[in-house]
Amino acid sequence: MHTYTNELIHETSAYLLQHAHNPVNWIPWSKAALDKANAENKPIIISIGYSTCHWCHVMEHESFEDEEVAELMNAHFICIKVDREERPDIDHVYMDAIHIMGQQGGWPLNCVALPDGRPFFGGTYFPKTQWINVLSQIRNAFEANRDQLEAFAGKIEKGLRSIEPLPVTIPNESITSEEVHTAVARWKKQFDNEYGGANHAPKFPLPNNYQLLQQYGVLFKDNEILQHVDLTLQNMANGGIYDQLGGGFARYSTDMFWKVPHFEKMLYDNGQLISLYSQAFKRTGNLLYKLIVEETIGFLKAEMMDKTASRFYAALDADSEGEEGTFYVWTKSEMELLASENSDVILDYFDVDGKGHWEEGKIILQARQDEASFALKHELTSTQLNDILEQFSAKAKAKRNDRIRPITDTKTIMSWNSMTCVGLLDAYTALGNEEYLSLAKNSLEFLLNKMTEKSGLMYRSFDHSKAKTHGFLEDYAFLLTALIRMHEVTLDWTYIDKAKSLTEYIEAAFDEAASGLYFFQARDEASLFARKVETTDGVIASSNATLATALYKLGRISATNEYMEKAKKMLAAMEGTFTRYPASYSQWMLLHLYISEPSFEVATIGKDALQASLDLQRAFIPNTFYTGSSEPNNEHIITGRFDETKTRFFVCQEGTCHAPVLTVEEAKSAIHA
Repeated sequence: MHTYTNELIHETSAYLLQHAHNPVNWIPWSKAALDKANAENKPIIISIGYSTCHWCHVMEHESFEDEEVAELMNAHFICIKVDREERPDIDHVYMDAIHIMGQQGGWPLNCVALPDGRPFFGGTYFPKTQWINVLSQIRNAFEANRDQLEAFAGKIEKGLRSIEPLPVTIPNESITSEEVHTAVARWKKQFDNEYGGANHAPKFPLPNNYQLLQQYGVLFKDNEILQHVDLTLQNMANGGIYDQLGGGFARYSTDMFWKVPHFEKMLYDNGQLISLYSQAFKRTGNLLYKLIVEETIGFLKAEMMDKTASRFYAALDADSEGEEGTFYVWTKSEMELLASENSDVILDYFDVDGKGHWEEGKIILQARQDEASFALKHELTSTQLNDILEQFSAKAKAKRNDRIRPITDTKTIMSWNSMTCVGLLDAYTALGNEEYLSLAKNSLEFLLNKMTEKSGLMYRSFDHSKAKTHGFLEDYAFLLTALIRMHEVTLDWTYIDKAKSLTEYIEAAFDEAASGLYFFQARDEASLFARKVETTDGVIASSNATLATALYKLGRISATNEYMEKAKKMLAAMEGTFTRYPASYSQWMLLHLYISEPSFEVATIGKDALQASLDLQRAFIPNTFYTGSSEPNNEHIITGRFDETKTRFFVCQEGTCHAPVLTVEEAKSAIHA
């Protein structure tokens, strides 16, 4: 029996359910919650987090489970809990608000607002004593100095409404790469040339950044960029941020060395990193990259996929047994026992007495050794070393599986599953494993059948057999991207038809801002006092940049000029922004390169078109979109080009095609000509 139960007990979100038995009278975000605040004339506490957030757990235990704190909150405030993964729209607005207040963002995010939802105070984690003091001061100020709070909230509201690109300009007919070159040159100064990534801690994987840099490096033969990409990918793969036993990446590294992770594992990181490492394997043939792709997909299958193999879960917690990382770390004595007679080799390989040591005798497994030289050092053959490592890994995994596991957040997020679908398709084209294609198809069908209505309306999340919360621009944009990528891989034109229908729904449902970009919330979903126009990349690409890129690709593949022109118009709204902070605009720069540099549609047409197209896609070829057909087809790019006797590659630029060629190598030559 629980002593307390609040309104969150009726929710499906793992994060909200975690707080359902707090003594705080939490209620979920709704119009009714705001009406309650107005009716009772109370300020609102808006507390935002997510189920695998370590400091969210800490603040819950210290404050929200405490009866003294709860009494203060319940008596003088309306208390609203928000799962940021279900409601990124709310998170965006209140995160921007605390940035305007001069505070650094993070989670838990705790804002205090007027009864109409306009914030006047905010911060992240507060220890219990500080939280009580803050709320007591706010209570007094609300009663004695309401006018000052109203005035300050008005300034914050004005600042939030001003966070939007300028009104759209007419797209420049002759877009050049100069702005991208300038941005990348500035970006290089922020590289960590010893360990990869940015030259500061914490370090996030940010796969979209490295997809752009890899594309740029190959297009412009910039070896410095490509060396940085490889340095980053190799150090991430060998560092503590990567689970050396179970596969999969943690959310970020707390240090410069990719050593000490924040141990939670998020689907959005791993789905995107599968794409990135697949593309890097295509470019280099580096077997480490292949291994990372295989192990990361193996991790998703084992720990983040439901029994039907059709949907992926959101996240694994950082904590277990009340501490962060307990499930993943080791002691030296544990490792010696598991390694047995090979303990000297294992302890040296993982540098247990050096870089592997974390704190209080805890070891984070890393693999920073060059295996060839390491084998020579220990007078072992490569085969002998691999056998020793595999034996240790098997024993360590078995031992770890006996531990108390971190909690899994089992909700399915539309956008995160869409990008994971793309990752699986990229892995399939790189490695040829049919299972990856099957998983991608299953995932996409689930999103279309269980989380999308016939009208085109989609849902943000799904859990406990229930779809919930209407989708945001991010969800539509990433699903559109997945549909287009599925067509490229399968040459099935029904996916293009679905992509066109989805595009029509987006146009009808989402309002354009003055900039020509789209609001994050659909028109009928607007319940906040301010609406976000999301343009900058974070751990995933911005919704507007993702949509614009998808529209451009869809236009190229389907020969639909209006999609391409819309993408160019959206890009024009962002001209001049890339050099401010290049890492925040990588998806826009990727689109910019599609437009400013030569880019190609390759239509593979003929009875053997599918296999021929896949053979071509095994190479890393920047600025190239894939289409085609294995049968006669009336699509513009294919009409009249099917030949019963042979399969041909048509290399085209915005619908204008070169003479057809018969082999993959000839197609590559035509692209590089």
